[in-house]
Amino acid sequence: MLKVLHTSDWHIGKSLYTKKRYNEFEKFLDWLVELIRKEEIDLLLISGDIFDTTTPSNRALELYYSFLSKTSRTSCKKIVIIGGNHDSATSLDAPKQLLNALNISVVGSARDDICEEVIKVVNDSGECEAVVCAVPYLRERDVRIVEGGETLADKAEKLLLGVKEHYARVVEEARRYIGSGIPLIVMGHLFAARAISSSDDSERELYVGNLAHVDISELPNKVDYYALGHLHISQTVGGSDAVRYSGSPIAMSFGEADQEKKVLILNFNGEDTIPVITDVVVPVFQKLKKISGNLEEILAGIEELKKLDDSIWIEVEYCGSDICSELKERITSCVEGSNVEVRRVRNLTVLERSMSEVAAGSDIILEELDDSEVFKKCLEGRDFSEVQIKELNELYSEIKVALLESDTNAE
Repeated sequence: MLKVLHTSDWHIGKSLYTKKRYNEFEKFLDWLVELIRKEEIDLLLISGDIFDTTTPSNRALELYYSFLSKTSRTSCKKIVIIGGNHDSATSLDAPKQLLNALNISVVGSARDDICEEVIKVVNDSGECEAVVCAVPYLRERDVRIVEGGETLADKAEKLLLGVKEHYARVVEEARRYIGSGIPLIVMGHLFAARAISSSDDSERELYVGNLAHVDISELPNKVDYYALGHLHISQTVGGSDAVRYSGSPIAMSFGEADQEKKVLILNFNGEDTIPVITDVVVPVFQKLKKISGNLEEILAGIEELKKLDDSIWIEVEYCGSDICSELKERITSCVEGSNVEVRRVRNLTVLERSMSEVAAGSDIILEELDDSEVFKKCLEGRDFSEVQIKELNELYSEIKVALLESDTNAE
């Protein structure tokens, strides 16, 4: 019998509108160690995006290594970690020889030698209990050669082909070690076609149209479990219970505030390599709430939250018909002296007017817009065809991905 825990997308170090969240990350990691002890987990899989940035703070690194140290002293025989698109592949890989001594395997980036992405999990007697294909987030440079004169469609097609071929090679190598009763597990950090992402998932806007959307049905079959990371909603993919995103363990945005966050436990029983999967709900370590409406509705909503006498961070979206120029002042006054903390106020009425002025050519500063919204509105204010808008959005997305994937720690 083998017990496996699948988690991903911790994003240690992520802030929420400048608010540091280390306390939440620490509580989650402490809870996870206790869960591993309680459930007597044998194998821990972390499917990418351990950190939120390629240059994590010292505090983020301390939490990460402290967790690994504590977990190495539990029943957990093996930890396998892959890099995500937010991680610095070289930083994850740097201590790999030291971590190997603790039975921790790290694959931060795609390997030239495909064998290095195949991890055998052995018991105390040296017998193989599982084989893990540890496929990290695959950057374009990992899977294809850029050629001159390529169209966006050519790039997307070749990127997807390169991803599929890489997975096929790793799984083919792994099958050399598969015997009766030995499960084959594939870890990946990717955007699966038809998977669900939240409306404000930071990963979602990086993939316009079908760019880098991988059809799971075209990846190797006869795999006992796909342990995926990248999207923050815990879900199955393609109707298969054995193809799963664990999702992020804490809400990364107010759009995720109402989601039930989970980690997944897999039980492999002897000769049966089909896992029995149990969803374990992660406690909420910091309550988040989004309040929308006119001023009266917003203030009433805040008053109800104050009655709970609990620490709650809120995001306010004003969509009343009046301009309400003193919106922030009214809200700040309402929460004063309570455990309710305002993290963001969006005046959608003023925002809509600002957008109209942008379309009309007004030189107004739009503090409420993020970069993607500004780019979108700039396109709408120009005489572009739908085809041109689609291509420009894809190019913009490609640039954002390239910037995100740049590893400033690499030399």
